[in-house]
Amino acid sequence: MNLNSRCNPVVRKKILIIAWATICGCANADAFQDSGDQSVLVTEILQDVISKHELPGIAAAALKNGKLIAAEVAGVRKWGVEDKKITVNDKLHLGSCSKAMTATLVGVLVKQEKMTWSDTIGQRLPGIKDKIDPVYHDMTIWQILTHRAAINSLGPFRLNKGVNTKENRLEIISKGLAKKPDNLEIGQFEYSNLGYIVVAMMAESATGTKWESLIQQELFGPLGMTTAGFGPPSTAGNIDQPWGHGRNSSQIFSNQFDNPPSLAPAGTIHCSIVDWAKFVALHLDLECNNHDLLTPEILKKLHTPADGPGTSYAAGWLVENDPQGSYEIAHEGSNVFWLSTVMAYPGRRAAILVVSNMNPLEANEANHEVIKRIKDLDLWVDSAK
Repeated sequence: MNLNSRCNPVVRKKILIIAWATICGCANADAFQDSGDQSVLVTEILQDVISKHELPGIAAAALKNGKLIAAEVAGVRKWGVEDKKITVNDKLHLGSCSKAMTATLVGVLVKQEKMTWSDTIGQRLPGIKDKIDPVYHDMTIWQILTHRAAINSLGPFRLNKGVNTKENRLEIISKGLAKKPDNLEIGQFEYSNLGYIVVAMMAESATGTKWESLIQQELFGPLGMTTAGFGPPSTAGNIDQPWGHGRNSSQIFSNQFDNPPSLAPAGTIHCSIVDWAKFVALHLDLECNNHDLLTPEILKKLHTPADGPGTSYAAGWLVENDPQGSYEIAHEGSNVFWLSTVMAYPGRRAAILVVSNMNPLEANEANHEVIKRIKDLDLWVDSAK
């Protein structure tokens, strides 16, 4: 699936970029062992691509039969600093690919019987009922996860105060849901970052635990995602992790920009390419043989697009039929200075993940070239099951 071709330009832009407008038990240990031959081939592809497209750095991973067969990197953490190479353990910004993680956390809480797919905003956030349009009182978490809840894409971002406090997020939600937009109807697809902040606060209400702590305890920890965190991967002023990049005329520049912390559930998660692969492997294990975080029924639900016209979107995933008989799930994410891309085929237990520390206008073609060239190696998928 090419994300360029499957979405109209407006929808794809919203899914690709989180905020242009702000200016199961752990999988088996042997599931994450590289295979030398594949790794060499992927490394050669990455080195060629960053040279061809003039990118600072790039990382990619490929999974076959639910196992990681290659996780490789090329390039540097910061443009022009050649002695600071990207490593396979470096933290990479995932942008809106964070949404699948927030949605999966809800699935974990459904399995634990702490939430249901029919939980409503009014039920979980009673303290703001008198501040929001009554039309939202009975809006379910499933409608929100699948972007069918008539919630604006971006919301009142002027209220982001550089913090991820409960109070700040509830203020953003209260203002953002004060009146349903006249141009949106319930059931209409409208990609919404604000909606995923709502989801996070509903999960907090259901558990009494802050969303950042909750996702670490219930998802990242069990999967062994030790590099997972929030915000810019690097610490201020240091090249201890990769920086994001853009281009001003012909000049590439580096920065440590990220969107406000309150937006984390929609798109400020970072982790290594190997840790991201652990999360994606969870979504390839349809029978839940290697974990007890989800059930097969919950995993199927997370991959099932909502009813309604427009984009085929499930819970944090774009979904399309796989020509070999199953289906594929995909997403992209960016905070303007990074680009993450994932295409996964649960029926074939295969996936390819790519992250560039460069803005999407520069990196989009490169990421998709990497995916195509890894596919062309014919070493990462078996026949459909």
